[in-house]
Amino acid sequence: MLERDLLNKFESVVFQRIDANGDGEISPDELSKYLESVGVKADRISALFKQLDADGNGKITPEEFQTGFEHLAKCAPARALVNSELLGPGDKFNDEDFLVVANQLKNSYEELKLLPTYQLVIGLYFVYRRHTRLGYNDDIDGSTLDKSHASVVKALLEDCRIADAVYSVSQEDVCEKTGLRPETVRIMSTESGPLKVAHFIAVQDTTESVVLALRGTDNFADVITDLCCTSIPLTSGGYAHSGMLDAARSVIEHVSEHLKQLLTAHPTYSLRIIGHSLGAGTAALTAYLLRNLPPSDPLHELLPPSKVSAVTFATPACMSSEVALSVSSYVTTVVLQDDIVPRTSLHNLEKLQIEIVQADWLEEIPEGKAKDMFVKVFRACTSQKAAEAIKKVEAATQQVASKVGINIGTFFGNGLKEPSPVLGEGTPMFAPGKLYHIRRMDDGARATLVEGTDESAFRSVVLSDTMVSDHLTGGEQAYLGCLERVLTQLL
Repeated sequence: MLERDLLNKFESVVFQRIDANGDGEISPDELSKYLESVGVKADRISALFKQLDADGNGKITPEEFQTGFEHLAKCAPARALVNSELLGPGDKFNDEDFLVVANQLKNSYEELKLLPTYQLVIGLYFVYRRHTRLGYNDDIDGSTLDKSHASVVKALLEDCRIADAVYSVSQEDVCEKTGLRPETVRIMSTESGPLKVAHFIAVQDTTESVVLALRGTDNFADVITDLCCTSIPLTSGGYAHSGMLDAARSVIEHVSEHLKQLLTAHPTYSLRIIGHSLGAGTAALTAYLLRNLPPSDPLHELLPPSKVSAVTFATPACMSSEVALSVSSYVTTVVLQDDIVPRTSLHNLEKLQIEIVQADWLEEIPEGKAKDMFVKVFRACTSQKAAEAIKKVEAATQQVASKVGINIGTFFGNGLKEPSPVLGEGTPMFAPGKLYHIRRMDDGARATLVEGTDESAFRSVVLSDTMVSDHLTGGEQAYLGCLERVLTQLL
């Protein structure tokens, strides 16, 4: 429900500000008072109200507001509200960004047809139980690295320290975590924005490279970039995650001059782009764009394709299959155990919803009193008398939820049996490049690193106790800790 809840919050902040009396509807007077206070002309307000009031009853409901939000998005007050309420210092929308983001969020939300809330909540719980009971996994095919590959693991560990350090707020912290000297960290931007990621640039003499490190999701502005997840075509074929592709283009625009200076000063050095999570997907797409620069681009001579590579951790599913495979020679992706992010695409979420609907939930409840009680409660809730009571509860709950723009669906609808959803026509997306999979052993005391084959791919969401914590960089059981254990075992 993350995409729906955040999108509704995005719009409901504006709604709540305008709904002065808090009755869950916007009157002409409320809209006029607010917009006039920020300098919008009265004739424009009247036209805007008519656009938003779809049924023409003189009141704007949360549903009407959500449907017509794009009209309000063209007004400066809406941008100001989002800037002040949802984003941190420095994370501001400009006019063009606001409309781009609003449209991308709308398209991403519409592409995923969500089940009713009760099915997602109850269904995810029982599918989790099923995955646990069956020992379900989404391991890739490949070979476990041995002692002859210790140098590969050591290099990945050093790059992971850089991916972790980019979350730091000071140059001092970056140097402490990576071993970089202060004078080698040339550019550091800790502020991100919608479709823009924080980053730093450093010169690493030990690898004879210029390092461009991109930060992952760290605030609401970054979440917006994550959620702009429609698949858009690339000029050379295939598809990419729209938000991360725009972020990659923004990165190139902001660092091009700095790269020219550094590569001119170090003509034999290569460019290595490193990132985690959102930063990882953006890094892979930045490498893709730089490898496909036209010969006329000033960077092309200084940075031929052979000098560009990316090393990424917890990389989102951000490229279609053919593109993900085509970048294997220069993009490396490392995924820890059940990390949910590399497996979470609109396509995989649709697959998970199908599993929710088709699962035999009663099978996942242990025999005994708990199961008997569940069956009795469900049967009682589907009786006529109970149904009337539930409708009253639903109505009251929905009225409260509507004030914050959240559509909670119905609790029981037509019972647990719903028509099975089918996979949409959206393009399946995958974590890109050459894949490495970190697998824990002996309850986490040891870990191995598997190098994937050319056809390897993470294809399904695994519901486990560690699916969220497996996304973290720092910690004993996170990326850094597990890579350190792999290296220790190989030395």
